[in-house]
Amino acid sequence: MLSTEEFADWSKGLVLFLHLTTRVKSDPDQSLLRDKGFSSFPSLAILDASGELLSKHPLGKRDLGSIVAMAEQAEAFAKLRAKAEAGDTKAKARVLVSKLEMNLLTHADGCALFEALSASMTGEQREQAELFLITREFTEAEQALRGDGPASSDYFEARKQLILRFFADGKIPTGIKAPSFLSTVMRHAETQGDVKMYERALEALIDRVGDRETYYTSMIKRARERLEKMR
Repeated sequence: MLSTEEFADWSKGLVLFLHLTTRVKSDPDQSLLRDKGFSSFPSLAILDASGELLSKHPLGKRDLGSIVAMAEQAEAFAKLRAKAEAGDTKAKARVLVSKLEMNLLTHADGCALFEALSASMTGEQREQAELFLITREFTEAEQALRGDGPASSDYFEARKQLILRFFADGKIPTGIKAPSFLSTVMRHAETQGDVKMYERALEALIDRVGDRETYYTSMIKRARERLEKMR
């Protein structure tokens, strides 16, 4: 997609930047992927002139239409951020939700801002913020378990136990974290013969992927088939 003439023509007004995460400590900016709130690669985003994140490309097909939409979101967010910086309380609430969605705040900072702005947020905004805070809390706990070294069998077992604790508490992350999280719960439920747990995890998966369900069609189909065998 990025090598097409169509993209080259459209992107003439942008400064294109490619960063390679080599995991070689002496190479520059090796924390950039994580600093911008990403947990996987390749990742695509739009930054402003100072390097602040404005928008991210969602999961799914990358074509010019989706990249143009991302650019439009970036422009809208930049305008919203300017309103927030000028003191607009409603804009501050919307910026907070957007930053939480883009994984740009720590769990502690997000909670502090949420507490300060909660009264000025709509019910939908509060619900979204709480969900993104759960996702951030899980992400930080997961990162703390793994550290900087390679994943080990001990890590995977500890991660499974972490996931099961979050699930038992009703804390289910969203976004890119949800499918792996809920797949782990379903695998555990299947080994335990726990039909109710499997059903709850599958329902949560369908809810979390939302309009991206077609992206996970095969995964959901297989999960439904396993559930029928368990019943």
